[in-house]
Amino acid sequence: MNLQHAKSKLRAPGATLVLPLWAFQDEWEGRPEAPVCVGLRLLSENDKLSARSQADKAASELHPIGGDNWTDAFNDAVQLNIVAIAMCDPNDVTRPAELFPIAVDQVPNAFTSKGAAYVFQAVSRHEISVSLLGELAERDHADRLAALLQKVEPGVLSPALRRHITYLLEELEVVAESVDAARVDHPSNEVPLPVVVQ
Repeated sequence: MNLQHAKSKLRAPGATLVLPLWAFQDEWEGRPEAPVCVGLRLLSENDKLSARSQADKAASELHPIGGDNWTDAFNDAVQLNIVAIAMCDPNDVTRPAELFPIAVDQVPNAFTSKGAAYVFQAVSRHEISVSLLGELAERDHADRLAALLQKVEPGVLSPALRRHITYLLEELEVVAESVDAARVDHPSNEVPLPVVVQ
């Protein structure tokens, strides 16, 4: 098989993510010396069921009587399992990331809690960005969202939904800053919103 044929058989992932050094545990023996790029693959329903099953087992071992601590341990374990399954080679979705040849064993020790959350959020964003099921937001959706956010206490929302709100806020702040900057430069022009390509 020649090089050209080998390249044609590669299946590139739909998104990539650069892992910054702060995402890694200082004590992890595999900690890289520079940021590392990984691919992000879309997960099947079986992948997600497996991640939940493993998380249920891990949380029950730590907290057999359940309670809030069980819930926290379950959520943390689901996040780590999703991260381990989703990462792949940045050039080939069928291969593991070079840094994580056995990701399910390595990920729990490799990342800080914020590092794992960073990758998990990127996986969630990738899934949302390529989904054909979600309706594209219009002005009415933005108005309804603003009204609902005034009524709901963040503490009663699921961790996943709270992360989505934080992500949405950060993305909108970037868009708003670029729109404001463009208006200063070109006060008479209407500024198109930037398009993010995965």
